[in-house]
Amino acid sequence: TANYPVTALDMDNQTIIAGLGSHGIAVFETSLLSVNASSLMDFSGQSMIFSSTDNLPLKLNIPEGINAVNYLLGDTVIAKTTTPPFSFNAPVPATLHNGQTFHIQAIIETHSGEIFTSKAYTANVYTQSLPENTIEISLIINNDYLPLPVNIHSAVTSTIYPISHIEIYKGKSPNESFEQIQQYQGPVVDLDYQCSTDAHNHYLFARAIDIFGNVGKSSMVQIKRIIDREPPAIPEIWIEGHLNNGQPVEGYPFTVHLEINDLESGVDQAILYRNGQMVAARFDQGEIVFYEENPTSGESFQYSVVVVDRAGNENNRYKQWVMSNDHLPVIHNIQAPSSIIEQSEFSVDIQCSDDVGITFIDLLWNGIHHHFDLDSMQQNIEKTFNITDLRNQPIESVFTEQLIINITDSNNQNISRSFSIQVMPDNPPDTSKLVVYSPQYAFFNSNITISIEDIHVADDCGYQQLNLDIIDITSDQPKPVYSTSGETIIKTILRSPVDDTYGNLFQFYIRLTDRLGQTNDSSVYNVHLNQMPNQIFFDHGGNNNLNPSFITSNELLSLQVQILDTAGQPIPNQSIPWYIQNGPGIQNQYLESSSTDINGLAQLNLSGQRMAGAYVIRSEIADVQLLFATHSLNILTGKTDHIVIDYLPPVPASESTAMVIKAHDTAHNFNYSDSHTVVDFFIPHAAFNVGFSSQISTESVYENEIFLWAKKLLLSLKMEKPW
Repeated sequence: TANYPVTALDMDNQTIIAGLGSHGIAVFETSLLSVNASSLMDFSGQSMIFSSTDNLPLKLNIPEGINAVNYLLGDTVIAKTTTPPFSFNAPVPATLHNGQTFHIQAIIETHSGEIFTSKAYTANVYTQSLPENTIEISLIINNDYLPLPVNIHSAVTSTIYPISHIEIYKGKSPNESFEQIQQYQGPVVDLDYQCSTDAHNHYLFARAIDIFGNVGKSSMVQIKRIIDREPPAIPEIWIEGHLNNGQPVEGYPFTVHLEINDLESGVDQAILYRNGQMVAARFDQGEIVFYEENPTSGESFQYSVVVVDRAGNENNRYKQWVMSNDHLPVIHNIQAPSSIIEQSEFSVDIQCSDDVGITFIDLLWNGIHHHFDLDSMQQNIEKTFNITDLRNQPIESVFTEQLIINITDSNNQNISRSFSIQVMPDNPPDTSKLVVYSPQYAFFNSNITISIEDIHVADDCGYQQLNLDIIDITSDQPKPVYSTSGETIIKTILRSPVDDTYGNLFQFYIRLTDRLGQTNDSSVYNVHLNQMPNQIFFDHGGNNNLNPSFITSNELLSLQVQILDTAGQPIPNQSIPWYIQNGPGIQNQYLESSSTDINGLAQLNLSGQRMAGAYVIRSEIADVQLLFATHSLNILTGKTDHIVIDYLPPVPASESTAMVIKAHDTAHNFNYSDSHTVVDFFIPHAAFNVGFSSQISTESVYENEIFLWAKKLLLSLKMEKPW
């Protein structure tokens, strides 16, 4: 043992020379025989799982320079030998249980009397067949560039039983032998492996061994050992904080930022200089941040950075900034209303800027400050600010108030503007501007639909805070039956009285209340009430021209119905839709609607120009279901309006053909009863012959006593039914 710290060391055979600094040197003599003595044991090719009947093969890796060896199982000596090669087969102790893990060590004594102890070797006892285990293991390597070591990370990703250890192997190619370079206990390995360019394109794989000797192997990964000849990336330098056109501003601290990066061997060191003086450093890649406090106007800062990677390559960057002055904020435009209504909200549009940033804007109105904080880094502001006139008492007449606008920058510099705004009294709402839709008639004990529009124009402060109430005054006690606020259009349903206890009128008015509690009531709206309809029937009222049972298609059809209530009284102002319930080729066809008069009568006038046949006409009451009346009607064919001649195909000479002629009325119905219409035909060729018939006569055609070689036929129609 040296008496002083050893500063240098050299060895020549068994002589060791130690440098002791200012205390000189020390010389030590060792036994030549003990120089190569090793306590490592040799378990190569041997499974470390034994049965209770196995022997433990105890031997040394290098049995040289040794006097004696003790083999230990745990803390117990299980074999002693003094004879080379110091091998011994010791039976597995019966005290070990099935599945138990144990450790074996060797303690050697060298020829010089020195004692060395080997590492502990782990083994297991298993007396049955080994359980199977599918082990999955990953292997990832990083750092391709020198001088960085290869980073090896291996981990077991799937196993049933605990992992004893992981072994890392290296080989020149997949087909050559591999040597073990590391062994680690447990399921994870993370190590840095030093190797030179000689190991470029060599391969690694990992083996995981569980406690029962089952093995899992990773896929092979190729090593890259590349000399880094590229300098680090040129570092980025920028500043952050209150800036004016990218330059720092007097009185405002700022930060200097540098991004350091090298994609090959990595950053070894990066040094930041401020005006030639080192102020910050970093020894890996990433960001450098330097805080600059309280710069003054006109002060100049030169920042430079030198970056060196782990291969010694270097790069640098230089940048300079000069402090600028902080000026007052600038107002570009302000839009404020010329007048407002008392106790209302109004908007002020402000467009302003500052070379550094605006911290807040204050609006002073009616003695109250409306404070708006802003992002102090924001240089340009274009924003709408809403404030409310918060006076407590209503005003009696128009007067002028001052709005004072204060804009403050991040250095507490301020600029102000004032505006004169007229404050006007809030007038009560005006119900006369409402558009109200209310029916003139309705039924007792039924729904009445009410619509109200243009609510937004009924108050000078708009509709958002305007309340609307409908007050029912039909009875002796007025009562609100509907309330709402903040609406521009409403449509609601009110319920009419059950009976006529309070008369036959449903009466209501509308009340508007503004945000200050001012009210205005409308005039009274009256809805005449009737009992529910009890019957509807076709009634001609002694006029035989109404509700005929038949008409011709040339005639006008006039229909009339009457509606009566349960007391047999007529019901006026009821909408009556009319339908053709059935007809030739028609079913439930809507015609039109009409309204009942004061006598409960509703009429419908229609043209009879329809297909001849039997019809059923139905009338209903629009607001009452399952109450209707029907009327049967026959439309007969009218007088002949025109004839129709069927198409005549070409006919060869000397052959005959037949001509089919039909008489139709104005509705295109076939008039089979026509026996008096005469049809005059002109045939421009005299050679045509016409068959004999009592309905046909022929004449030769002359003009100025000259024969025109033509014939005229006079045909008296005698229609026949087509069936």
